[in-house]
Amino acid sequence: MKKIAITALMFIMAASVFAKSTGVMLRPDGSVKVKKEKGMEWAKAVPFGVQMEVLSEEPVVANYYWKGGHSENEKWYKVKYDKKEYYVLTREFALGDKLAVLTENATLFTRPKLSTFRNAFLDKGSLVLATGNTTTTNGITFAEITFFDTDARTLKTRWVHSPKISNETNDVKACQYAELARIQSDKGMKQEFMKQAMKLSTSSKISSYLEETNNAMFNILSETNVTEFGTLPSTIYSPDGDNINVRDKPGTSGQVVGQFASGTAVNAIKATKGTEKIGGTEAQWYYVEDPIEDISGWVFGAYVLTN
Repeated sequence: MKKIAITALMFIMAASVFAKSTGVMLRPDGSVKVKKEKGMEWAKAVPFGVQMEVLSEEPVVANYYWKGGHSENEKWYKVKYDKKEYYVLTREFALGDKLAVLTENATLFTRPKLSTFRNAFLDKGSLVLATGNTTTTNGITFAEITFFDTDARTLKTRWVHSPKISNETNDVKACQYAELARIQSDKGMKQEFMKQAMKLSTSSKISSYLEETNNAMFNILSETNVTEFGTLPSTIYSPDGDNINVRDKPGTSGQVVGQFASGTAVNAIKATKGTEKIGGTEAQWYYVEDPIEDISGWVFGAYVLTN
């Protein structure tokens, strides 16, 4: 596991050194394959977003075999990775070297016009390949991107608002590290990749994204690690009838700013994504408001009954 992590770090740091034709692995759980007599077979996993030298831009057609199944007439690029020759699926690997990252949740457009929106989005922090095409329509600048659609399991090219993408080196590297952290099963490796991500000097929006990702990944209770659901009528409940503390931030380290009596009707506004274990009970923290007494703050979820 550690060797894989070190290799991933090295390839991210060296991603911009290629002078020849390159491409980018845009599938999060991507891999390279080797050509055998009957067809292509899995060889090794590769880091999401890593760039590889393309040895031939003319795709090879061959079947892909794996344990228990195969697909026919797949198209492949021949590439060099880790000083060896492999093949990658053309539907997972985009030609080009302009890696970028979304700094905000972005609406996707089939053409650079607002009328071509089809209820499709990409999340903040998504790694994409910028094609270099930009255009301005009615004062709005659009940029063309290529990304891996996890539902369709293939690459797609769409347009987004230009201000929502960044090709700053540190922004891209940080989000590569964050994605590598997400797919690790070992907590130590998750922490190492997130540590590398958060050490980089990034734009304010990416810094905020990294903080949110880190908090959610390790269940760190903070006001940025929350799910908002508007106004949800709820009731404060105490099994022994005692008053319940209201705190200025989620977690027992928060300062007590007031108390609710058991049975108090409140509105729950948001809740942490992470949980905390107190007295044998594990629960989220809820930010609640009492519109009558004008008291608001964070209450441990074991004492909040949502209606």
